[in-house]
Amino acid sequence: MIKKISVDQNKCASCAFCEGVAPEVFNLDPNDMKAKVKTPEGLKIEAEIEISEENLAKAQEAQSGCPSNTININ
Repeated sequence: MIKKISVDQNKCASCAFCEGVAPEVFNLDPNDMKAKVKTPEGLKIEAEIEISEENLAKAQEAQSGCPSNTININ
């Protein structure tokens, strides 16, 4: 399935919670240490990606546990 996932860069606290819970979906960008969405083209602030049910569940766990409430999944 395709989902639109975004990370609010102004709110991201660089805690890496999302990367720990869903490393298949999120990574901290080494340039600014903010969470980004992993895509075949590289790290993006917002992206529509093909995602499995398993990885969607992990991304949703990251979304609900994010202390800065920065992740949006549509």
